[in-house]
Amino acid sequence: SSVAWIAPSGADALKERLSTAPGVSLMTEVADSLVALKLLKEKNLDAVVLVPAEFGDALEAVVVAGDSTAIPPQIALYTDDTREKSGFAARRVSSALEGYRNEIVGQALTDRGMPRSLTAPFIINRRNIASKEEMGRFMAGSLLPYLIILMALMGATYPAIDLTAGEKE
Repeated sequence: SSVAWIAPSGADALKERLSTAPGVSLMTEVADSLVALKLLKEKNLDAVVLVPAEFGDALEAVVVAGDSTAIPPQIALYTDDTREKSGFAARRVSSALEGYRNEIVGQALTDRGMPRSLTAPFIINRRNIASKEEMGRFMAGSLLPYLIILMALMGATYPAIDLTAGEKE
């Protein structure tokens, strides 16, 4: 996925993390956000990451200084959800950014003498209780109405054609 990277020099660690993410190809040549968004709209890019100019200072205020009044910096991720490839790029970039965020939080906790497990005090383990037969019935029940409608339309097509294009006497 080709992703435009527009960021100040203070976000080098974030850029490094994102450039090593699987399936993400960072394009640093585009420096203007309007040009990048135009390329995204023209389908030449799959996503655009826009890091604010004050990212480094804001991140330091939140994490290092522990300023509870500081506002965390916001990274903008622009995608075109009408394109499947753009959605894949968004998931890959989001996953890499979340990994980097978890790293920062874990390090901050460790520096303050707290266990990293505080970031995830519990785990959600989703399990499907439906049997294979029930899942098969669900899939058939979801698909069957569409097939019936399609067959009815196909069955009505030939009489409609015969009626309108039949021989005129």
